Amino acid sequence: QYPSVASDLWAYGVVMYQLLTGRPPEWADAAADEEMEDKIVHFEGANAGSDERLAGLSSDAQDLIKKLLNPNPELRPSIEEVMNHPWFAGMDIGDLYLEPVPEGYFRPVEKVQTETDTRWSKRQLSKVWSAQPN
Repeated sequence: QYPSVASDLWAYGVVMYQLLTGRPPEWADAAADEEMEDKIVHFEGANAGSDERLAGLSSDAQDLIKKLLNPNPELRPSIEEVMNHPWFAGMDIGDLYLEPVPEGYFRPVEKVQTETDTRWSKRQLSKVWSAQPN
């Protein structure tokens, strides 16, 4: 069962977070499945702006990541809103398919090897990605 476009946008926020900061979001450090699920559902760092990993990013990048990682799927932006976000200003999305990414555009990604890298099943992830109560 396909949860929703909002879950895809949340996943895009996770990928964007990791590409721009070089680290996974803070919940990847959770010791147990229940703790990780709780951290994802109540991701206060991105919502409150207190996530230190975002501090080195532009205000537009921070804003887009925070909106994409909103625990309430109904409050996440639409695909159109994402593509029209100021972070993409001046960027021709079509050109991204034709040109290589400039050297140094993304921060190097640190290899993080924890139990959580591989232990989450599709069922567990779809439970977290689906609509959550407030």
